[in-house]
Amino acid sequence: FVEQGCSDRIRYRRQGLSFGEGASLLSFSGHRACVRRNSDGVVQWISLPPWGKSLNDLVGQAQWEQAVRLCRFVKDRTLWANLAVMALEARELDSAEVAYAALDEVDKLQFINNIKEIREGASQEAVTAELLLLRRRPDEAERVLLAAGHIYRALKLNIRLFRWERALELAVQFKTHIDTVLAHRQRFLEMHHRQENIKRFIELAPQVPINWDTIKAKVAEEKERERNGPHAAGAASGAAPM
Repeated sequence: FVEQGCSDRIRYRRQGLSFGEGASLLSFSGHRACVRRNSDGVVQWISLPPWGKSLNDLVGQAQWEQAVRLCRFVKDRTLWANLAVMALEARELDSAEVAYAALDEVDKLQFINNIKEIREGASQEAVTAELLLLRRRPDEAERVLLAAGHIYRALKLNIRLFRWERALELAVQFKTHIDTVLAHRQRFLEMHHRQENIKRFIELAPQVPINWDTIKAKVAEEKERERNGPHAAGAASGAAPM
């Protein structure tokens, strides 16, 4: 797992070393790497800071508090970024929250706080979808929700991302919440003082009445059904700690 867009942040760069193009990594042991240069076949051993292996060992043993302490001691952004990525993969939201705070990534910090807030009342699949969104994988997040039968959440995901046509396509396909999608689209256009320019929305708008009280009632019913379902995040014994 690597969060899309973060590969540069989790990569350690050592100044003053150059192996040329096409160099091969032959082995990696502890904090030492063996590299063969492509230009002349020379094999070189290089040493890297030991903190990366130490962090990996702590995470492998699920010692998250110690991993956080290590990052605080070293005070290295690359190490914090690696902790953030590994914590998200393991669904250790508390550790991920600390790591992103250290990196001053406010947007991701807010996203994690939102996930923690919905965790108790949402299904495991809903939490998984939110984590996938954080990793910038919306299509995969949508697939997870649809496979779990969470049609409303899949629609709302696309609405949140302003993927209006996809949201309406799903609503029509599953014959549900068409009014919800139209209502949110109408509100969006009004807020931005714009006219509708998507053909399918123009066609359906006169045919589907919009009543926010009805929409809110349906949404509340969907959330209650999810909260009481067998896959609620708080229902599984191992899901609460994430």
